[in-house]
Amino acid sequence: MRLVPIRRPVLFLATLAMAATLCAEEKPQFQYFPISTVPDYPRSPEKHLAALVQRDGKTTINHFCVVGLRYDGGYTAWVYWKENNTITLWDPPADSDDPFTLLYSRRTLHLDKDVVPDEVDISLSNYMVHEEYVKGILGACETVGQKFVIRKQPQRKKQEKK
Repeated sequence: MRLVPIRRPVLFLATLAMAATLCAEEKPQFQYFPISTVPDYPRSPEKHLAALVQRDGKTTINHFCVVGLRYDGGYTAWVYWKENNTITLWDPPADSDDPFTLLYSRRTLHLDKDVVPDEVDISLSNYMVHEEYVKGILGACETVGQKFVIRKQPQRKKQEKK
């Protein structure tokens, strides 16, 4: 029996095909959904958004979009705040009646400085994200996201003690 040597181009193409398959499998698969479909999130998140506006709002009228993100092993949500140009990670709250859950988010991304055009630019950063990831979230806001308009309430003046 005589062995026929594999030619280098054939070996290269086989290696390339295998690498493409592995890379395709590593890419995370997300499914976007309205958070009102998950009982862990409040049915009406307005009070959560209002607490955020009262603390960080710069304008009287504020536009939000909330979209859920399902992935292997769980789900979370992102809150896009148009006027502040941010997206805030919103994990399922332990107590959906607590209006301050968004204030304690473990991640708020400023879209003007925390988003990079290429994954290489992320390097060792633990807070930057790829532009395509953000585009996916903002696109999902348009299709399945829940939209809210929150008005900032005037600050109450402290009364002096007599």
